[in-house]
Amino acid sequence: MNKKKILLKDDVFSPQSVKTIEYTGPGPSRLIKSIPGILKDVLKIGGSGIYHTKLSWDASGNPVSFKSEWYAKYGFDDKTTLWIKVNISGKQDMKTGNGSVTILLTGWVETKISFPVVLSALADLYSYVFYSSQRRKYLKEARVLAERVEDEIRASLNLIRRGGV
Repeated sequence: MNKKKILLKDDVFSPQSVKTIEYTGPGPSRLIKSIPGILKDVLKIGGSGIYHTKLSWDASGNPVSFKSEWYAKYGFDDKTTLWIKVNISGKQDMKTGNGSVTILLTGWVETKISFPVVLSALADLYSYVFYSSQRRKYLKEARVLAERVEDEIRASLNLIRRGGV
């Protein structure tokens, strides 16, 4: 039977779509090891909920440049999922260990609803009337979780921003 599928995406950091963290100092490449643990701890998910999709090093000169990207998936229920993407790029001097890194943090809540085509009018009604208040609650919770991830990344770099400071 054919199904009507509805996909709703909400930006966690709206009206900003990306949070940027910049760091200059000792050991910026250590983030490559730190990010998976931060995502696991904050989101309370196992390793199967984290996807390391990109890793590159250019050690052809000094400073060494690096890039890495992760996605974390946190399920609220069978319809709604929080996705957090962490993208880092930086350089580090191999002699001194000093360097810089830019971290781009994005997050979105994705809701997938499907109904048989014969009930397609009900799908719209369900998603916009009955499930929308639940989606708003999930979006608030998602923003809190994403901001915790941001705070933990900052703390790991000694760029602590707690309580809006």
